[in-house]
Amino acid sequence: MIEFKNPLEGFYKNEEEKTLSNLLVIQRNPNESISLRLNMKNILNDNRVEPVSMGFSVDSKEIPEAYELLIFDALRGNSTFFSRWKEVELPWKWVQPILEAFEENILPLHPYPSGSMGSEASH
Repeated sequence: MIEFKNPLEGFYKNEEEKTLSNLLVIQRNPNESISLRLNMKNILNDNRVEPVSMGFSVDSKEIPEAYELLIFDALRGNSTFFSRWKEVELPWKWVQPILEAFEENILPLHPYPSGSMGSEASH
């Protein structure tokens, strides 16, 4: 669930006009769906701000489980969704020198507090 900042909060002085935050909700197994709740002015209701929801979901009863599809592909010899060894090995050739540099303190880490503008070293 992603709750967006509410730009209308405090905008309306009337307590009845209190608005809800916009939300994006993504659900995964077993009920895959996505929904979005937005604030909109309703011209039929004296231009009051009201939440409007949109959603999309799939009836998962007819869809096989993810591993069922992978096993089926493996039995058929279809390797499209399987990684080859070179695809697994290549990223480690790129990452391993960075990990070693951190371990040997050749490349220092500069921690900083969450929500700040970054470490002092970045200035």
